[in-house]
Amino acid sequence: MYLLLGGCKGSKILVTTRNSSVATIMDTTSTNTYNLKGLPKEDCMSLFVKLEFKVRQENQYPNLLKIGREFVEKCKGVPLALSTLADLLYSKVDEHDWISIRDNKMWHLKQKEGDILPALMLSYNQFPLHLKQCFAYCSVFPKDFQFDNDLLIRFWFGTWNSSIPCQRKSRVGRCW
Repeated sequence: MYLLLGGCKGSKILVTTRNSSVATIMDTTSTNTYNLKGLPKEDCMSLFVKLEFKVRQENQYPNLLKIGREFVEKCKGVPLALSTLADLLYSKVDEHDWISIRDNKMWHLKQKEGDILPALMLSYNQFPLHLKQCFAYCSVFPKDFQFDNDLLIRFWFGTWNSSIPCQRKSRVGRCW
């Protein structure tokens, strides 16, 4: 709340959300609400190719490109979902890996338009166990909490395997 004290007369607050009920809670009027749609499919495909095939040439992987078009459909025009999925797939050039992710049951969850949960969950499911634990640990902090890296590493490793030397824990923690 203290951040809002420095505003000048006539200042505005911009709230972004994927959840329309947040706009209702914020007591905005319909004239102040802008409903953004997802990116057009062509732009999504262009973004996906740029993110996924940074170094590789996409024409060397026509089968992956074809599966990539299906991923673009599944991400419903949401750039964050595309980016998360591209990060997940980037190190995978085996078509079977892509097919496994494409056919994952996570995509069959009931979704609203613009819902990116399946893409995020697929990425989360690829985490090693210790990173899943860290991610879960971070969920106990309030939204927008400012983490101190060293303190977070100490908290995290206080609950992790004590047989790992402290120096290695710190190095691993900083990498993530």
